[in-house]
Amino acid sequence: IVSADSQYTTIQDALDVATNGDTIEVRGGTYFDATPLDITKSVSLIGIGQPVIDAEGEGTAVIISAHDVLFKGFTIRNTGQSNNHEDSGIVIQAERVIVEDNILEEVLFGIYFVNAHDGIAATTLCGAMIFIFLVAVMECAFGLVIMFDWKIIMFLLLVIFSYGLLTM
Repeated sequence: IVSADSQYTTIQDALDVATNGDTIEVRGGTYFDATPLDITKSVSLIGIGQPVIDAEGEGTAVIISAHDVLFKGFTIRNTGQSNNHEDSGIVIQAERVIVEDNILEEVLFGIYFVNAHDGIAATTLCGAMIFIFLVAVMECAFGLVIMFDWKIIMFLLLVIFSYGLLTM
């Protein structure tokens, strides 16, 4: 468990001691872990009470580079704004990653799948509006970016601003 009053006060501290298959619960609050938060183990990272990962306007907020990760229940906000660095809310660079029930605010690229086979992005909102769709992308420069892989499962995509879906 990660919270202000538990053994682990940062998400990275909990990830450092986790082993493949562990579930890490992160309690509500704002976490300014050194970004990007790099998930390199096959874990389930579950937000309880919609904890916030704030990139403080610098770079990408979360990079998932381990296979079989579940990342659920977070608000990701304030990424950098560099197109050259492809600053993103969440970058997925592994197979069978599930990202669901997250909110993305003030991010350049929302969810960026890079050679990530069999990934799922579900019930992810971007912006201030609430929709009951499986993937909603609003008020982001690039909402969902998929590079080199069409095996990503997208149930529904709603585009409100700029580029909602960019495939390369």
